[in-house]
Amino acid sequence: MLAYDEVKDLICDMESDRIERTTSFREDKIGPAVCAFSNDYPNHKVPGYLLFGVNDDGSIAGQTITDQELRNLGGIRSNGNILPQPSVTVSQVYHFGEGDVVVMEVYPSLIPPVRYNGRVYIRIGPRKSIANEAEERRLSEKRTSQMKTYDVRPCPESTIDDLQIDIFKTTYLPSAVDREIIQKNNRDLKQQLASLRLYDIVHDCPTNAGILLLGINPLYFIPGAYIQYVKFPGNNFSPEVELEKKFSGALVTELGSIENFIKDIVIKTKPLRNDERMQEFLVSNYPLWALREFIMNAIMHRDYESNAPIYF
Repeated sequence: MLAYDEVKDLICDMESDRIERTTSFREDKIGPAVCAFSNDYPNHKVPGYLLFGVNDDGSIAGQTITDQELRNLGGIRSNGNILPQPSVTVSQVYHFGEGDVVVMEVYPSLIPPVRYNGRVYIRIGPRKSIANEAEERRLSEKRTSQMKTYDVRPCPESTIDDLQIDIFKTTYLPSAVDREIIQKNNRDLKQQLASLRLYDIVHDCPTNAGILLLGINPLYFIPGAYIQYVKFPGNNFSPEVELEKKFSGALVTELGSIENFIKDIVIKTKPLRNDERMQEFLVSNYPLWALREFIMNAIMHRDYESNAPIYF
């Protein structure tokens, strides 16, 4: 979180092309600006800042910023109008004598071009505009040059405090690394996580895999990262839902919960009598191994850049 003095410096900095000032909270004004900063066309490789409650000339506008306006700003990140999803943080309200100020910090995207409602916006100096064909091609080339799979990309808004470190030490690490190696290991915690691609040392934050596997609240960073079980009555989809269950925690713990749920709730077993052999045998509505494989494949191979969950 920025200190008051840092916010004052941003307000007074009239030279930087990484700062935009506005008094509007309309999405059609904010979305293109977030998109342009995410694309980082000048290749600054550092965040851009949207200052709300500040006039173009650097004076504080005298606005009172409410919780509802803060929620609206947070919703811009995940409402699906900006794709791929931008990485942003929204500050607290800074109360100055002249009025309130809020700062939105927008990180450069690792997978440009980023689009707002299907259009690519960029910044050239203080001006933002829709990218032409050549500019969009340059963004695509930048994406190719820095392309990483989704799981190993950094999750810039997160910190190591967003991971369940106890579970990592007691559950994940012993199953992923030989015990003798762990005993001889003198690396610190971040290096241990990084060796398993759960932490990005360069950006000093967990990777997407780290958040998915060990995150305290994965949904905050990856809105579609949950599995939803829905049971409808009868053989057809209907407006009525007979049973619904949502799994949204860290995969290290949720995978076991999902398997137990399948065993206890989904799988139905009953005995059938074989009169010829004078014995009973058990039959199930679904084979457990097939459902388990089905769910695990869905979790492993889904597109986590989509806001839609896994439906079962």
